[in-house]
Amino acid sequence: MDSPTSTQDLSEAGRNTTPDEYVPNQIEELRVEHAAAVAKTKEHEMKWRSKTNLRNRAKKIMDWMMKEYPERAKIWIRQLTEDEMQSGKFYKNKHDFVYDKIEVAFIQAFMSSEVRSKSNGKQYSERHVTKFHNAIVYGAKQAEVNLPYSYTIAMKTFKISLKKEKKKAKQDGELDEEEADPISSTLCTRLCEWMVEEDLSFVWAFSLTQWACMARSASIDPLAWHNIEPGLSDCVKVTYDMSKADGTGERVSPKHMYDNPHDYRCCWFLSMCVYLSLNSDKFEDKDQDSLFLLKKEKPGQASSRYCKALSQLATKHNEIVKEFVRMDHFHAHGNRKGAATESSCGVTNPPPLVSILQRGEWSIGQVLDIYMKWAAQGDTYLGRILAGLDPDSLEFDVIPPHFTAGMENKFIAEAMKRCFGNILNNFADKYAITDTLLLFLASGVHHSD
Repeated sequence: MDSPTSTQDLSEAGRNTTPDEYVPNQIEELRVEHAAAVAKTKEHEMKWRSKTNLRNRAKKIMDWMMKEYPERAKIWIRQLTEDEMQSGKFYKNKHDFVYDKIEVAFIQAFMSSEVRSKSNGKQYSERHVTKFHNAIVYGAKQAEVNLPYSYTIAMKTFKISLKKEKKKAKQDGELDEEEADPISSTLCTRLCEWMVEEDLSFVWAFSLTQWACMARSASIDPLAWHNIEPGLSDCVKVTYDMSKADGTGERVSPKHMYDNPHDYRCCWFLSMCVYLSLNSDKFEDKDQDSLFLLKKEKPGQASSRYCKALSQLATKHNEIVKEFVRMDHFHAHGNRKGAATESSCGVTNPPPLVSILQRGEWSIGQVLDIYMKWAAQGDTYLGRILAGLDPDSLEFDVIPPHFTAGMENKFIAEAMKRCFGNILNNFADKYAITDTLLLFLASGVHHSD
C-alpha cells in the first residue's frame, strides 16, 4: 500500500535534485496567527516614539515633494491601502515612498533647502537634517526593499559635505544648536531648593534620580519597584530594564544610590520619602508598580511632564539660571551632562573612567565592554560623589540616617504604614523594598525640621 506521499511521487517531484534541493510543488505559507506572532515580536525592534518620528519626517519630505515637484512625486510616492493605514505601521500617514524608484537628487534638494529653523532663522544642525535620510532608510527596511545603489553612494558623500557646511555655520553663529548645556551641581542644588519651596515633589524626586543615575530622563520614566533593591547596608541599587544603547538590557549595570544627610536639597532618600508619601494614592492599584508614570499614562509621558515642569521652573528663576547656562540651551538632559562633568572633572580624585561610562550606560568599545566589566567599588565611590558628598572630607563615608530597630517596633511600623501603606500592602511581598523604604523614612525623620 502506498503511503500518503508515495516514493514514486517523491522521486518524480524531486527528479534531478538532491534531498537538500527538493522543493514541494505547493509551498506552504505562514498561518495568520504565526505571522501575527512574528510581527508582535518585531515591534520591539524600535520604540514606538522613534518609529513615529521617522514616519513624520518621511511625511515632511513627501509633502515638500508633492508641492515642489508634483509630477516627479507621482512616480515614487504612492497612496497607502486601507489595510496599510489601519495597520498602524505608518502612524497617521496616507502615503509612502516607492523606495526602489527614489532619486537621491531630490532628497538632497530637500535636505539642503529645508535647513532653517522657523523660530530663529538659524540653520538646523547636521544631526537634525540627517534624520530625514534615516527616515528613508527605515522606510525601505520596513518595506523590505533595497534603495538604489546610486542613492547609497551619493548620500554617503553628501553627508560629509553637509557636516562641513554645518561646521561653517557654527563658526558664523548661524547654527541652531540643539545640545543642552551641562547643569552644574550648584545649579542642580538651587533648582532642588526651588522645587521644595514650591511643593514640586514629583519634579524633585525625578530630577535627583536622573542626576544620581547620570541618566537620560527617558531612562528614569519607566522605573518601577522591580528596578529598586537594597544595596549594601548604606545604599540602594537602581537597575534599568534596558537603555537606549542596550535595548536587550544585557549590559545595564546597577547604580548605587546614596544619601546626603548634610543637605536636604540634594538628598535622594528624602526626595523619595516625600514624593512617595505625598502620592500614596497612586499605589492603590496592585498593577501600578511604576514609580513615576501615572496609571493611564503611556511610556514617555512622565519624562515629558518632568521636562516641561523643569523648564517652567527655570524660566521662573531665569535671572539666576542664566548665570550658569544659556537659557535657550537649558534642558533636562543637562542633568546627565552635568553629573558626568561633576564626577569626572569636579573632584581632584575622580572615580575610574570605566565606572563613569558604565553608570552613564555609554559604550566603551567592543573590547573594553567585554573585559572592563562593572565593579561595585568604583560605582559606590561614584555614587557618593553624585550624592553631593565631598571625597576630600572626613565625612565622605558617612552612613545614611537609619533606625536601630525594624518593623517589629510598633512606632516604626505605624510610621511606615502612614507613609507607605499602599506600597507595602501591594508590593512588599513581591519585591524586596521594605528595607529601602525604611531608609527613605529614616531620612525623612532626620530632615523633618
